[in-house]
Amino acid sequence: MDMTDYKKFWRGESSLGQAFWIMYFGINCALGFAVLLLMFVLNIFKIQSLVTIIYFGGVIIIAAYTLWAAVGMWRCSPLRGKDGKGSIFWPVVVKVIIVVFSISAISTLIDVVKSPQEMVSPAHP
Repeated sequence: MDMTDYKKFWRGESSLGQAFWIMYFGINCALGFAVLLLMFVLNIFKIQSLVTIIYFGGVIIIAAYTLWAAVGMWRCSPLRGKDGKGSIFWPVVVKVIIVVFSISAISTLIDVVKSPQEMVSPAHP
């Protein structure tokens, strides 16, 4: 993938399948996995301060990417396909997913800002 793929995605010129599975779902999963793996490794070595930084940085990066990708996905999912033909089913499903995931990303950001320590530290009885 090069910059032209990202530009095509942002302008809504990518196919709906490629836009959803690669640009939206795949990259979000890869980002989430990378953050969790890094946090896990740092936690093994008991470097809690870096775990906290990685967590907050990861949440911000993933939420920002999710919202950026939501705009690109919306543009790639016209109601009748690029040629004016085709089913409206998948574009509508994608738009519902975009709304739900965007609300989730914003909600996560709000939760992190409200109570950052609760998000990272395990609860002690």
